[in-house]
Amino acid sequence: MSFLKHILSRIFEGFDSAVAHVGGLSATGIVLGFGLLWLKERLGLTPDTTAGVLVEHLGMGFIVSAIAVFGYEWKGHSKANRELSHRLLDALAAQGEASLDHGLAQLIDQRKLPEGARDVAKHCKTVIMSISKLLQAGDRVTDHYVNFVSGLLRAVVKRNAEALVDLHQREDEVTFRVPANAAVLADDILAEQMKAMNRGDSYDVVSDLSSWDDKLQDFFYATRDAVHNGVTVRRIFNLFHIGRDPLTITKTMKVLEQHLSATKEWQDSRRWGKGKYQVKVFSSIERNDSKATSVRAITEANLREMHFGIFNLKSQHGKVQRVRFRVTEPDLSELLISRNPEEIRSDINSFELLWRYSADLTKETIDKVAATLGANPKVANRS
Repeated sequence: MSFLKHILSRIFEGFDSAVAHVGGLSATGIVLGFGLLWLKERLGLTPDTTAGVLVEHLGMGFIVSAIAVFGYEWKGHSKANRELSHRLLDALAAQGEASLDHGLAQLIDQRKLPEGARDVAKHCKTVIMSISKLLQAGDRVTDHYVNFVSGLLRAVVKRNAEALVDLHQREDEVTFRVPANAAVLADDILAEQMKAMNRGDSYDVVSDLSSWDDKLQDFFYATRDAVHNGVTVRRIFNLFHIGRDPLTITKTMKVLEQHLSATKEWQDSRRWGKGKYQVKVFSSIERNDSKATSVRAITEANLREMHFGIFNLKSQHGKVQRVRFRVTEPDLSELLISRNPEEIRSDINSFELLWRYSADLTKETIDKVAATLGANPKVANRS
């Protein structure tokens, strides 16, 4: 209901002002126009007479002109209101920033800061201003980015800052917490991105195996919820992307079996939406069996670098907004995030090409994967 109210308020923005300014004039024009059309019928004037044509065109002219004048005034005031709102928001933001500077200066005396922490107030301001800009964007994606930043501040910065204060004031034992590894933070941001997905959205991803070794669990369950809500997810496990610390064959089978079960369980219940979870595998078998020169032309070096996910979010007007996450470090300590269509297009093409020639994830496929990895000394030595 609130969404409908928001849409209606945007549609009728400036309507009251237009009525006040030209409502009477427009109404007079419409009345005169219909009055002339009524007079034409009353007098029996036909379109094949000069008088009939003149009265009909004059009446329609009054009506069209009245509507055009009202529409122009309506949208003109709507645009003026938006421009005024933007100016007011800019003024409030400037005032808020000045107040923030003053408050930080009062709370944090720059003269007392140790040399290594002279920029602490600057960092605090940067975080607050960044959150403010994300909130001003006001879309469903940036709201979840704010959730991620908030969680990071709460779990790491706030909690540890309070622990250090307690240590100083009471000399009690305190708990200092840090993320277990980079994958924890990657899990958080990917999960928040997935939570922004709505029915009809989709996610296409080329994955590795090691990322799923008891990791990305929040992202896994966020994906499940998205599928239940009508999101389509297509995942390719890229077996060329074996990191510096590859999984054992046993762990590999565990990961693949978990995702195979998900392809069935997440879509079986009739009470869920029409989302899909589809998983395929691309290995040397699929590459060598493919007769497509475009697939065989991809070098193994390029295939080893393919580790990315593309979130495709549809707007209210049908336009697709894309966000791409590219993994550049095997431990997920670095993610490149982009919304640039030119940068994303090549990854879309690469995904569609691999998807066309990848093998569906089945029990038989998992057995073949185990056999393939068993022949790889890098994996066999760890099994």
